[in-house]
Amino acid sequence: MSNQPRIAITVLTVGLFIVTACNLPTGVPPLPQPSQPAEWTATTLPPSATLPAIASPQATGTLAGTPIPTFTAVVLSTPLPVVITASTGNLNIRRGPGVGYNPIGGLLKGETSTATARDDIGGWLFIALPGQPDKSGWVNTQTQYSTVVGDVMALSVLSVDAPKAAYFRNCTFHPMLVQPGGVVIPPQGSAPLNQVQFNPGDYIIKDGAVAGNPEVMEATLLEGYTVDIRTDATPSTTSCP
Repeated sequence: MSNQPRIAITVLTVGLFIVTACNLPTGVPPLPQPSQPAEWTATTLPPSATLPAIASPQATGTLAGTPIPTFTAVVLSTPLPVVITASTGNLNIRRGPGVGYNPIGGLLKGETSTATARDDIGGWLFIALPGQPDKSGWVNTQTQYSTVVGDVMALSVLSVDAPKAAYFRNCTFHPMLVQPGGVVIPPQGSAPLNQVQFNPGDYIIKDGAVAGNPEVMEATLLEGYTVDIRTDATPSTTSCP
């Protein structure tokens, strides 16, 4: 059998392909080339390296699958009130923290009151007068008649103006005995020693030149005042120059 017809068919097919290729339109842009992938460098941890652990809160329950952290409540303690009691006798309540201030009331034996402030060393407490909650004064904690319960130094410090000096002046020619205290005031001829400072309060004046020291006057001494003693027990009345 002859091979000529097969050759003719092959030649014809190649010719048609060439003609078709020549008839394609010109100016068609080339297809875009794929971009080169970025280069990555792999880092390998050494076998001994370990990643740090991430702490997770303790959970006592779950909410929609999410752990609920546990919280600890802190309860702040409230200091107990500071209470003073006139346990074995009466206590003066004064205008300020000291015996140099005027008495303005009293804490009677068995009575108590709650302190709201203190002086700088804690020897005096600022309290409401019994039965008069709108009026306050100072009471001494360092006497045999007072009992205190509570932390005094936990109270805030309250400042008060200094007390005003008070005096007795002897205008007679007899020495005068002042009670309580037993202080003798020289006669007027000893001036200025015949004027002596005392704490505010109630006093009895007695003639120190007469037997038995008879009483010549009673007086209440207040801050900022001077009280003259003008009468002795003979009786004789004089005035200070």
